[in-house]
Amino acid sequence: MLLLSGFAIKFAADLRLDGLRELIRQPFSLRLDAIRGMRRREGLAIASMLALTVVLIAASAVNLSASADTYRKSFVAERYTNARENLVKGDYEHALQHLEAVRRVSPPNPQLDQAIDVMQSRYALLSQQYDEGKRLYDEGRWQPAIGYFDRILQLEPRFKDVERLREKAASQMENQQPGE
Repeated sequence: MLLLSGFAIKFAADLRLDGLRELIRQPFSLRLDAIRGMRRREGLAIASMLALTVVLIAASAVNLSASADTYRKSFVAERYTNARENLVKGDYEHALQHLEAVRRVSPPNPQLDQAIDVMQSRYALLSQQYDEGKRLYDEGRWQPAIGYFDRILQLEPRFKDVERLREKAASQMENQQPGE
């Protein structure tokens, strides 16, 4: 784009120099006519520069639009990848954040909307089970906590740190003295 702008400026300068050379070579009486002609050529040069500038602006807009589309596609692909990686780790919260970001920049997509809705429902259920299990764990009620953790592990084996908490609760239950 800078190259084309430089070309437009050089083109206008060349027109002016040609007009000045022509003006100097002519007798004085013809010089007035030449000045008028040079003004017309300058007007044409300015109009040419203006037209070229408009073309450059339009080309830039197309390039910016193409760049924005390329960036959007790259952003969407990266967010989908991040969402998938988070799901593999059982991190529903971050996976949903990535998919919500995709939803904001993408055209309406019923399949994406449905996937997000299913994930939100599943995450809400798992979070509720986790919170209750964690509360019971914190209270030292090992057996009911293990029951909640087992339900979560059946639905989503990689959800948060459920497996570790379940193992700790089972260990605490084994170490608990009878009658406590």
